[in-house]
Amino acid sequence: MTAQNPSISATLKKHPFLTGGGSFVLAIVLLVLFWSWDWFVPLVNSRATAMLHRKTSITHLHVSLGRVTTVQVDGVQVAQPKTFAQDKTLFAEAKSLSISVDVWSYLWHHALRIPLVALDTPKLDIQARKNGQNNYTFTEEGTPQTKPETAEQSNTFTLPDISELRITAGSLSLHHAPLQADMSMAINTTAPEGRSRGTLTIKAKGRYAQQPITAQFIGGALLSFVADTAPYPVDLHVQNGPTIASLQGQIEHPLVLGGAQLKLHFAGPDMSLLYPLTGVPIPQTPAYNVTGTLDYTPSHITFKEFQGKMGHSDISGTISIDPHKKPPFVEATLASKQVDLVDLAGFIGAKPTKSKAEEKADAKSTMVLPDTPINIPKLNAINAHVTYRGAHIENKNLPLDNIDTEFFITDGAIALKRLNFAVGNGTLASAATLTPDGKAFNTDARIDFARIDLARIM
Repeated sequence: MTAQNPSISATLKKHPFLTGGGSFVLAIVLLVLFWSWDWFVPLVNSRATAMLHRKTSITHLHVSLGRVTTVQVDGVQVAQPKTFAQDKTLFAEAKSLSISVDVWSYLWHHALRIPLVALDTPKLDIQARKNGQNNYTFTEEGTPQTKPETAEQSNTFTLPDISELRITAGSLSLHHAPLQADMSMAINTTAPEGRSRGTLTIKAKGRYAQQPITAQFIGGALLSFVADTAPYPVDLHVQNGPTIASLQGQIEHPLVLGGAQLKLHFAGPDMSLLYPLTGVPIPQTPAYNVTGTLDYTPSHITFKEFQGKMGHSDISGTISIDPHKKPPFVEATLASKQVDLVDLAGFIGAKPTKSKAEEKADAKSTMVLPDTPINIPKLNAINAHVTYRGAHIENKNLPLDNIDTEFFITDGAIALKRLNFAVGNGTLASAATLTPDGKAFNTDARIDFARIDLARIM
């Protein structure tokens, strides 16, 4: 054995803190060498599970320390809530989730600034059942909250300053029974460039309201919508069955409903097919093609100054909807320069376009008006005030020159204030009230003839 150096031994005896200090430094070195952020994975999993009321897990945790510190979690998985436990698909998952935080800004300015939130291959499964249950309400049972948030509660959270939200190869699966929707969506973003915060692209395909649907949306970055500091660009194209719709332009201050400059175009074989898309019941019509401007305020959504064709008739006007009333209230002012009454047949229960067999049956019929029942449940979906004027009637079978009508729909009842036709120098004026009684209507009507040329009528 070699003898201990007496000078070193004496130094250590005189300075015992050197021994403790050396041990501490050694411990720090070993901790740095063998440190693993994965030690915190169980804690993250338990906290996230408790917060989301469903099993949540990550496989790895990485932290890159610095002036801008980045936290990344890999293998993110969020299970379905208890009421959807039998579903084998996950509610959400992602290859990785990264969040970068500007620590310097927080320490010196007490401002939480997040330069980047990045999601790699996120997948989301959204479901809603007819009984009201859904898997996207974060309560323990996955059902809607019974007590709505108060204004004070809803204003307690403020979104931090996020510079970029990056989504790479995202996907969303939507199964919504009340909307009869079953769709899959692909979601991606582009990086900010210049003053632009990037773009958001969504491509959807599936079924909506029992009709096949395809859609493509290109808009500004989602954070641009939330920031509400500049007009939000919109470019949307939808085909739902045979109906085609497009919406292009920009939304002014979307969070405060500051208005919009949007060009809306509709085209299809029958306006009644718009009901699932708009929630407004419209009778059957011939093929149409309409373009106008869509705008909104905090109280109304307005489709204004639209023009187009409906069958052989032109159509123009403005439609305003107050969606806050129950049911929604629709105010429509419509006009035509040239109108073929056949195109309006659906408004009195007839078909604007008929097969040859139906035309032969009509020729043998002795009825003046069609006997097609009015859909009372659809009438209950809205209240409305509608005016329509047709300046010139083109119809070989009826000696009518123009049309002027106004009616109200209130709780399923129809009040026809006037339905007037010019006949040469005379008028054919009528008014009626139709009050729902079960599946039928109690009807009172009055028809006035003035200065009618009977020879022309015959």
